[in-house]
Amino acid sequence: MNFRVYDKKRERFYYDSQNGYFDVTQFWLTLRGELTSVTRPNHEISSGNFILQKGSGIPDKKNKEAFQGDILEILYKCGDFAYMDMTEEERAKEDKVGGNKYIVEVAPQMLEPNNLELKTLNKDGSPIFFFPLSYISNGIIIGDTFRGIKE
Repeated sequence: MNFRVYDKKRERFYYDSQNGYFDVTQFWLTLRGELTSVTRPNHEISSGNFILQKGSGIPDKKNKEAFQGDILEILYKCGDFAYMDMTEEERAKEDKVGGNKYIVEVAPQMLEPNNLELKTLNKDGSPIFFFPLSYISNGIIIGDTFRGIKE
C-alpha cells in the first residue's frame, strides 16, 4: 500500500520512495496523531502542516495512482435498470458518449473509513452517488481537494 503526505505550508505532496519520489518514511506520527518531519523535527513538530493520504492501488487512464483526496473525471454507463427509466433523448446521449461524466473524489467510506470509495458531492459537501474504486481505471485525475481542479 502506498501513501503520500500533503504539506499544507509548502502546498505540495511527498510520495512514497517506491514511486521514485520523496520517502514517506521521513515522517513520524506523534502520539497526538500529528505528522512530523524527521529531517526538521524542531521546525515543524506539532504544526499540523502534514496530512497523510492512502493510495488506492489503482491507476487512472494515464497510469497515475489515485490517492485519497484526488478528484477524478470518470465515465459511468448506467445499468439496464436505470437505462429503462431514461427518456429517449437521455438514452441517445448515453449511447453516443458511452456514459455520463461525473466528477468524483477518492474518499474514506462512510461506514468503514479505512477503506476508500469514489463519491460525488452536493455544493454543501453531502454525498450524492458512490462508485466503487474500480471506476478509477476509467477516469483521469484532474485535481485534488487541496489545490482544486487543474485547468
